[in-house]
Order: sequence, then structure tokens, then C-alpha cells
Amino acid sequence: MNSESGAAASRPAAIKPLCREADEMKKVELFVVGNSKSGTSALCDYLDQHPDLCLSDPKEPNYFADDFTHAFPEGAFYRLSPSEYERCYERATPGQKLVDGSACYLYSHVAAQAIYDYNPDARIVAIFREPVDFLLSYHLQMLRNVAAEGEVIRELGDALAAEADRKEGKRIPAGCRVPAMLFYRDRIRYAEQLQRFIDVFPSENIRVYLYDEFRSDNAAVVRDVYSLVGVEPDFHPSRTEVNQASRTRAPRLARAVQDLAHGRGAMGGLNKAIKSVVPTAMRRRVLGSVTDSLAVAGKGEIDAALREQLMTEFRQDVVEFGEILGRDLLEHWGYATVGGAVK
Repeated sequence: MNSESGAAASRPAAIKPLCREADEMKKVELFVVGNSKSGTSALCDYLDQHPDLCLSDPKEPNYFADDFTHAFPEGAFYRLSPSEYERCYERATPGQKLVDGSACYLYSHVAAQAIYDYNPDARIVAIFREPVDFLLSYHLQMLRNVAAEGEVIRELGDALAAEADRKEGKRIPAGCRVPAMLFYRDRIRYAEQLQRFIDVFPSENIRVYLYDEFRSDNAAVVRDVYSLVGVEPDFHPSRTEVNQASRTRAPRLARAVQDLAHGRGAMGGLNKAIKSVVPTAMRRRVLGSVTDSLAVAGKGEIDAALREQLMTEFRQDVVEFGEILGRDLLEHWGYATVGGAVK
């Protein structure tokens, strides 16, 4: 992880409330905290279609994850000021509830407490995916990312083998500003991640879903989240496509597109100009199409021996996460007899 002391201390204790509505100052009420590559982009799109909700723009401002953000004006983890975070909701209309879709909050060691300090009545939503499938998709996304938060090792097994060195500051890709994003095993410590939110928020404010169940019946999940945040649950959003894991064929151009999307660096002025004339939904569709056109689809599979090795390694993590949820995830995710183990 990046330094967690000092960075967290740099955040003002009282974060400026957002979106003045008459004499009332509104705060973000719903946080989709992760997990990445687990349907959160699709869920956030469904939420943003609801007339009573407004998703942050960009979707992942990462404002409360001080142990991941940095001061360099590039990539998605540039540390926002309070006024910059407020501008993420400048398109909100009176009566809308605000949504933050930053998937890194789940990984962050400080975000849960920071969100609670900001709004103790906030609602928290998380989606979790079978660990090996998640890591395969996550690694492909890291290959697609810009250099500031991306990967250069092409094979997942080799990237996992490099993890110990990287935690010692070795073999970090040139230009990488967020080495913690490459600590793959830390990404699947689901019990520890969820526990940070359970420790500060009441249970009725938290919803946890499994990725495969969201994929099989996303309408039920979306209705449940609508109800959680207190908006009309029977609104029917249009169908959306979940992001597909892939590499990128033109890293420099992809970086420019992401900087444009986030208003970073030299693209900041152009981003503001486009925002002033192009509706948010259209802007996201166009930028998404350009990004997809630069992508090279990943093979979406993993060597059987490596899968077996990783499932054996992660089995205890699955046990601990299942205990928190009160569910038999060994059976649900196919870990019951992995490595010759007996449930």
C-alpha cells in the first residue's frame, strides 16, 4: 500500500457538503465500493438511469481512498480537492440522491472510516466474484490501464510471482503511481475488505451481492439497491453491457482517452469544454466506444494447473468470507473439494 498515515491526515476533517438545494446541503448517500471487474460498472449505469439518482462524473472519483490517490495529474487516482469532488456532481438536479461508484474503496484501508466520518448514514453496496475468475479479469484490466496504474507483465502467473518483489519496491512498472494496484493477492482478501465496512456501518446500511447472482438476475439486485437508497424500486432501466476484460492495442492513445474522461493533465480544458455541450450519457458512450475500439479482448481463460493452485491457496479466504456472509461459498464457488480437501 501507499503510505496510509500522512496521506489520510492531509484530508480536511470536514468535507464540504455537495449540491446546495434550498437551505439544505446534500451529501453523497450511496457508495458502490467494489469489487472491480464484478459488475459494478453495469450496476452504476443502472443506478444512473434512475431519475432520482445522480452518479459521480467520473464514476470513480476515489476521493476517500487516500492510501491509493496521488498528487500527479494523471490517471484515475489523482487526489481531488473538496471542490473538485463537489464538481463530480455538478449535473445533479434538485431532489436527486448522489452516488459514488469508486471500486477501490473496498481495497482501501482508510475509505470505510472516511466515508462514515463524512456521512454515517451512507448506504454501502459491494459485489464479489469468485477469486480466480476475478484475478484473471482484473489482471487483464491492469494490462489495459494507463502506465500510472497499469501492468506490463503479460501472464497472470508471472504477475503473481512478481508480487513479493513489488511489495519491496522492485519490478514496479516505469511511471506506475499506484503500485498497490498490482498486489493481486490483496485484492481477494474479501473478508478483511468487507469487515472494514461492517465495523463502522450498521448492517441495515450494507448490501452484499455475488457476481454470478447479479449476472443471472440483475433486475432483482437493482430493485434491492433502489429500495436501499430510498428511491422508486419499480423503475426499469434499459439493459447495459458489463465491461469485458481486455488488453489495449495503443497504450498512449488509451491514456489520452482516459485523461480526457477524467479531465486530467493537458486534457483538462478539453474535458470541461466537452462537458458544457455534450450530455453525460452520450459522452460516456462515445468515450467507452473509443476505449473499446482500442482494446484487444483477453483470452478469458487460465491454465488448469494454475487455477487449481490458486483455488487451493485462496480456499481459506473463501471460508472466512463465507462465514461473514453466513453462506457456504466453498460449495457455491466450487472450492469444496479443491486440492483434495473435504468440506
